[in-house]
Amino acid sequence: MEKIFENEEMEIISEHSLDFILDDIIEHTLKKYNFYRKLFNVDKLDKLTFVVFDDIEKFRDNYRNFFKFEPPSYSAGYWNDIGSKSVTCLEPNNIPNKDKYPNSYHRKVAMNAHESFHFYYKKYYYGNNRIVWFDEGLAQYISGELEKFSEEAHKKKFNKFLDNYKPVNNINDRIQGNTSVPDELIFQRDGVFEGYTASYFCIKYLVDILGEDYLYKLMFNNDEILKYGETILDDMISYYKNKYKIEEDNQIKNR
Repeated sequence: MEKIFENEEMEIISEHSLDFILDDIIEHTLKKYNFYRKLFNVDKLDKLTFVVFDDIEKFRDNYRNFFKFEPPSYSAGYWNDIGSKSVTCLEPNNIPNKDKYPNSYHRKVAMNAHESFHFYYKKYYYGNNRIVWFDEGLAQYISGELEKFSEEAHKKKFNKFLDNYKPVNNINDRIQGNTSVPDELIFQRDGVFEGYTASYFCIKYLVDILGEDYLYKLMFNNDEILKYGETILDDMISYYKNKYKIEEDNQIKNR
């Protein structure tokens, strides 16, 4: 691995097998850094180091060495707060073709913007008082990883989430972790709860009904965020069922 890019606010260390996507990642991250400075009201962001592996097993070995326990099965990234370092994995064979699958490709491009948002949100606001669903949903929304999705693509994504959804009373209770976290508390686990998709649609719901300006004020008020968390899953699901006419579509299919 070697240094691919560096300026006053970030450096990227990676393998040359990822050169074909790194220019797009750098361009997108720099664009988002311009916004993050305004959002967090700073002249210069604290410098971050992004380490990007190209092999998931190498990444997992690195994770084990750092934390001394197994990573969650879905994990392809973690933070080393001491070193202000983001460690992630992008396997070249798993990166969608840019021309055939621009939406999915763009999600990979936004990876460092997503991870850096987590760091700066913690650094400049919440400290040790993280609200997982809001932080994860906001990172997906603000990083722009789904900004190229059409409403029809959003509808398909919501439908897929709804097909596998098992009711959750309070999303505030959900935390990230490995197999040591029980199902009733886990944020993301196949067949249990799709926390990333749920949290993204919760943020999108807030934007749809209240606007982005409100969201950017809300993100600095943990008390209000926790109040939303008590009911937002039911409210969000009801809103998008109505918006996307889910029940009407199902009735038509069943005729």
